[in-house]
Amino acid sequence: MFARYFRAVGVRTEMRLMDRTTWNTSMAEFEWDATIWSALGGYDPTLDCYDYVPGQTGQQCGGRWGIWFRTPQQPLALEPPDVIKEQYARYEKTLVTVDGQARKSIWDEIIQVAADQFWVIGVSTPEVDFYVVNNNLRNVPEMFFDWVHGLYGPTYPWSFYFTS
Repeated sequence: MFARYFRAVGVRTEMRLMDRTTWNTSMAEFEWDATIWSALGGYDPTLDCYDYVPGQTGQQCGGRWGIWFRTPQQPLALEPPDVIKEQYARYEKTLVTVDGQARKSIWDEIIQVAADQFWVIGVSTPEVDFYVVNNNLRNVPEMFFDWVHGLYGPTYPWSFYFTS
């Protein structure tokens, strides 16, 4: 489906399905220009900024820029364009900004720049997961998904209880 959409606007794509180990290796060696991967899409950008600040460790977008930010002398490092440097500087500023309103203001700017630059294309929400829950277990949410906090973190499992 995506290949057809890209082709319609003049972008040549090649779909290759591969196992996770091969994908991780090819990602680490920068063997492709783009990839399809799950993203949080705003669940909590302050904890996981991958969708908004290219160049993070292990990120599919701008991995070589991330190397440049950490170790610019490394052979795989690639100096990013100024817009990326500025975005990275904004993100680093959020890490040391204590005032909540000031931090929110910086994040608003980060998200706006990311939207303007369009580094990540969101195409869907996460698929529905299924969980097995005992009929006597109560206070379990209807659905929960959270990669950043750990799967069960924000569901407050300590508040679950059994009726009998």
